[in-house]
Amino acid sequence: MLKLLLTLASGIAILSVVSAQAQDRELRIDCGATDVIMSADQALIVKENTEMTAEEIAKRTCEIFKDIDASAYTEPTDVTVKMPSGAEVKAKMQVSQK
Repeated sequence: MLKLLLTLASGIAILSVVSAQAQDRELRIDCGATDVIMSADQALIVKENTEMTAEEIAKRTCEIFKDIDASAYTEPTDVTVKMPSGAEVKAKMQVSQK
């Protein structure tokens, strides 16, 4: 239940930033053992012009970055993932900060 609330809170934070289209803010998405940190612009790439809710954007982001072993990334480390559409999503990953 707590994890669901944290995911939902993350999703709400993403929605507010994406809606405002804040170009210079970074979003931190809790993906369990790791965090994905990305700009609002990169979150819009994940959204891919669909009507996703903030929670769905957070879930999709975790799915995109799930195959990267970030267990040794104690500091935010740059990563790039190519999506099936061919678009590249750039973010930083590190071990969860909770």
